[in-house]
Amino acid sequence: MPFARIASEWNHENQSLPDDVAQKLSRRDEPATVRGISLDTQFSKVDPSRHGQVSMFVQGAAGVPSNITTAFPVSNITTRGLDGRSSSSSILSPIIQAFEAGIKITVDAKVHVDLTYGVAAQGTLVPPQMTEFGLFADFDATLDGSLSADALASINLNPGTIKVFDVALSGLDFPGVLSLGPVFQINAEAIVALTGNANMSVDLAYSVTGAQLFFPPSTGGDVYVSSPPDTSSAGSHDPQVILILGWMNAQAPHLQKYLDNYRTIFPGATLILVRTWGSFWWSGAGSREACLTPAIDALKGSGMFRDTPPSLLVHVFSNGGNYLMVELARILASRGLASQPSSPSQACLVLDSLPGSGELSDALRAFTAGMRSPVMKLLACIPLTFIWVALTVIRWMSGKSQLLTELQNRLNKPTLLPWFTKDTPRLYLYGDGDEVVRAHSIEGHIAAAKQLGLHVQAELFHGSPHVSHARKDPERYWGAVKSLWEAEWKARHT
Repeated sequence: MPFARIASEWNHENQSLPDDVAQKLSRRDEPATVRGISLDTQFSKVDPSRHGQVSMFVQGAAGVPSNITTAFPVSNITTRGLDGRSSSSSILSPIIQAFEAGIKITVDAKVHVDLTYGVAAQGTLVPPQMTEFGLFADFDATLDGSLSADALASINLNPGTIKVFDVALSGLDFPGVLSLGPVFQINAEAIVALTGNANMSVDLAYSVTGAQLFFPPSTGGDVYVSSPPDTSSAGSHDPQVILILGWMNAQAPHLQKYLDNYRTIFPGATLILVRTWGSFWWSGAGSREACLTPAIDALKGSGMFRDTPPSLLVHVFSNGGNYLMVELARILASRGLASQPSSPSQACLVLDSLPGSGELSDALRAFTAGMRSPVMKLLACIPLTFIWVALTVIRWMSGKSQLLTELQNRLNKPTLLPWFTKDTPRLYLYGDGDEVVRAHSIEGHIAAAKQLGLHVQAELFHGSPHVSHARKDPERYWGAVKSLWEAEWKARHT
């Protein structure tokens, strides 16, 4: 967010200069003119055609109990004598290049936020089915205060962007499923030329009024396609299409690392990434189909539904990615696209941190994994238990098994996707430090897959947490993925 705009400038009525400043300007041919400027935060008066847009950013985070008012007084957070070092606090984090002069930056701020949220749901009691579920939030926020800078010598100061205020409002939070509550962040940026004993002080007054958020987004997911930049660099036996099904609520920078690695290992592949959110789990079948339709279109555009489709590698993360894959299979079947191709091509399946069990204890560990406080974990287990029981009863009344149990069973169907067969090799990547999906749950599924005669490989990463195995040992992780594909290619061509 910009610091301020220059509202006006003029020849100042006081044209006097400090002696030390006047001496430095005495050699100039023309007399110096003292100009005054006025700064404000009325960004509505900015012409975007000339100066660009003025933007704000609101991010989903942990929420608060409904209808509360939060005030955060902050005063005199000061950094003195910065000599090439940077100092960090929750309010002010300037990073200033080394210089010899002394400098002082002070922020006086007071923030006031009003937040209200509610729940909107739609469905039927008989049969029990929830077709839509969403949350909405309305909030007003203001920040008042001042930014001042004083210099003891002649310097140019460009501290870059200074984080004046950054807070996440706490409250409604089921880790890995649902997090609600805006993050209110204000950054101030000022480039200041200070000479002698000159100083600058600017008042701040930011406000956000009547803002409204609605969770989840209408699509419930995102699909990204990355075509190979240069097909000439592709290996002759690289996968032609790589489908990546991300874990629930995965952040784009985390998924980007997997895209980058795949682009390096298999430069000629078309990459299709599908992101998913907590809303996917309780949205209706129509909403889930709308989420996955762009992925189906991308697969179709890549030729995956031809009689002789391209070679395919599918990389699935956690239970969220598994749910995407199972729903993709259901939608393809409903559209008549689930039949096996007449000339199936090479396909491989990579399973990272899945599947989890449907037991209550595992569900509670998964939903409270992001909570550090034992007390908060204990308190959260009470409503989570009621939610788990309610959802289990609803599925039982509908004649269905517990959802995670169903996902486990469907994953061991040899022809889950139309490009898979009983001989399609699969690689399980998991860690014994995973508190979300326990290692014993995955090992039980591995044993069941072997009993069915499926082609199974597995890599256990000791001490590795959930979906963090590539970070724990990247060489081993990506070596296993590459070896899986190359071994299958050799088996098919020898």
